[in-house]
Amino acid sequence: MRTVPFRRALLLLTGAALGAPTLPGQSLVTGVVRDTVSGRIFAGAAIELVPASAPWLSGFKARSDSVGRYTIPDVAAGRYIVGFLHPDLDSVGLSQVSRPLDVRAGKRRVSVDLSPPGGMALIALLCGPAAGGDGAVLGRVRAASDGRGVQRGRVTVQWALPNIDATGLRTDRVERVTQVADDGRFLACGVPTGVPIVVQAHAGDTGHGSSSGAVRLEVPEEAALLHRDLLVADARADSSSRPMPADWSATTPLRGTARIAGRVITVNDAPHAGARIIVPDAQLEVLTDSSGTFQLAGLPPGTRTVELVTIGFVPQRQVIDLRPGRDAVVRFHPLDRVQELDVLTVRAKRDLTGFHRRKRTSTGTFLTAEDIARKNAYSVGEALVGVNGLRYTGIDPQTLKPAIGGRFNCSASFFLDGVSVALADIDGMLGVRQIGGIEVYTNAWEAPPLLTTGARFLGPDGRDRGAPNLNSGCSTVVVWTKSYVP
Repeated sequence: MRTVPFRRALLLLTGAALGAPTLPGQSLVTGVVRDTVSGRIFAGAAIELVPASAPWLSGFKARSDSVGRYTIPDVAAGRYIVGFLHPDLDSVGLSQVSRPLDVRAGKRRVSVDLSPPGGMALIALLCGPAAGGDGAVLGRVRAASDGRGVQRGRVTVQWALPNIDATGLRTDRVERVTQVADDGRFLACGVPTGVPIVVQAHAGDTGHGSSSGAVRLEVPEEAALLHRDLLVADARADSSSRPMPADWSATTPLRGTARIAGRVITVNDAPHAGARIIVPDAQLEVLTDSSGTFQLAGLPPGTRTVELVTIGFVPQRQVIDLRPGRDAVVRFHPLDRVQELDVLTVRAKRDLTGFHRRKRTSTGTFLTAEDIARKNAYSVGEALVGVNGLRYTGIDPQTLKPAIGGRFNCSASFFLDGVSVALADIDGMLGVRQIGGIEVYTNAWEAPPLLTTGARFLGPDGRDRGAPNLNSGCSTVVVWTKSYVP
């Protein structure tokens, strides 16, 4: 095949753009450059067509237009290699994507679309064959101030893994740590798809330097690959002695000069007032006004999580990039109402647990079915927000409902009808209309002897139900359905 000089190639490409005919006996090669997984177009990609027998020669060149289409005229019959370059390829760790192409004699037009490998093919290419069946998270760790890639650091990815052993069902936490390359790139392989994961970036040496927030993400099952850049920044700790809401943890909040502003609307585009907009890293929140808008300043820069909680609607979470001294726009829409369960009719005749008697004599905090109804709570977690001895810890990634911990940054113990369970299991199994009463004790030792004997929990039948979590004397929450407390 003849080598086309640069000036000649430029004239040919210009002529093709103006509709110039292909020379007799030669073919027109055309196609679209795009990502087959996401459907995203690669505009401005550099396409090159070279002879397969001599790929070092300078072959035909073209560039994709705004809709990703490219055209190469006057290509003689033969075997070629066609590939493309694009800045976005570098972000996923690929330098070039190419494929073989046969141009047959007498064929006036040859169509060949170009795209990077998708799904598990790309996972195998980046992570190796051993990573088959798992997903990956990749991107760049950048400074929030100027967007440049950091030269040193690490990215941690965590997720929960349910396990069953002789003691019953437990949840283990798995952590994957990957180092950041000199240009800020990172690649975490062996990450599960379709489940919540927690990702956090750290710049500099271990334990030092700037960081991002611990944000909750999810690798899509169909693509098996999640690309997400993470912004890191130094955030100062707020050591002021101002009072904080009772449902916040005792950890020190972070501060900075970033700001957010946005609006909350419902499914019919109506503004929603009174929604709680929360930035957990800063332990700051604001309520939307009558027009559904909100503003919040003094936030730490970096990639952070913003949450929305409002009664009667499904909680929402967004991962946003906050930059020093700049505004970030956040929009929550549309709000979806929580699904209401059918009314449950219970024919219990009496209190089988002594709940109402303890409510009169005990030092714990008690919520009756009427108390929960007045709060218009849509889950047990929502009903417990603001209760003395407990703290709100964010939105549970599995149930998308409020998660609750003990007052002193510890994990509270939860029991349902005398059985030790997790709050996520209660909220996953029951609607609040099925709850007859809830007892809250600041620590396990404050629970009356009827409920605990030493460190053992007793159900209403008096049988030993097992040991509650007594970590640092953490709070104990006992939930009764209407079968036990009518």
